Amino acid sequence: MDHISFIKLPQDETPPVHHPKAPMPSLTEFIKTHCKYVRNVVADLTSQPGSSRVAGFVVDMFCTCMIDVANEFNVPTYVYFTSNAAFLGFTLYIKTLCDDLNKDVIELSNSNTEISVPSFVKSVPTKVFWGPVKTREGLNFVLWFVGKLREAKAIMVNTFWELPHAMESLSADTSIPPVYPVGPILNLEGLWCWETV
Repeated sequence: MDHISFIKLPQDETPPVHHPKAPMPSLTEFIKTHCKYVRNVVADLTSQPGSSRVAGFVVDMFCTCMIDVANEFNVPTYVYFTSNAAFLGFTLYIKTLCDDLNKDVIELSNSNTEISVPSFVKSVPTKVFWGPVKTREGLNFVLWFVGKLREAKAIMVNTFWELPHAMESLSADTSIPPVYPVGPILNLEGLWCWETV
C-alpha cells in the first residue's frame, strides 16, 4: 500500500442532523458538508509545483454530491454502486416510471400489483418497492440520486458478468453511463463468529 496516500479530511463540529422519516437526505446533507474539504485538498494537490493532474474521482454511491466538486476541476467521476446490478437497474428505472411512463410511483408502491423492471427476470410486486419511494420526500431524493448517477462518466457495480440478465439490461440502456461489473466484492470479515455460536 506504499503507492496509496491517505488524506484525512477535517470533521465539522456540528453533528449530522438525523431525520428518522428521511434518513437518506439527512446522510446526503451530512456528506455535502465535506465537499468544501475535498475541494480544498484537490486544489492544494493540483497547485503544487510538479504535481500530477487529477485523472478523476471515484466515489461511493452515497457520495454522488462529490460529482459537483469533480466538475469544478473538469475531471470525470466514476461511481461505485455497492449493491447489485438488479437493484441499480431498479433504482434507475424509478426515474423512467416517473418521467417517461408518467406513473405515480408512490401510488404504485402502495398498490397490490406487479410491474416489469428490465433488470429483473421476473415481475416485481409493487408492495416490496424500496422504502424511500413510498413517500414524496424519499421519492424526490431517489430522483435526485438517479440524476447524479446519470452525470457520472461510468458506474462500477458490485456484480459479475456471469449473472447476465441485469448487466445486459443495463448495457442496453443508452440513457445511462456505461456500467462495469467489479465484483463480487464481499466482506467476509467476522464470518467465523457465526460458526462458533
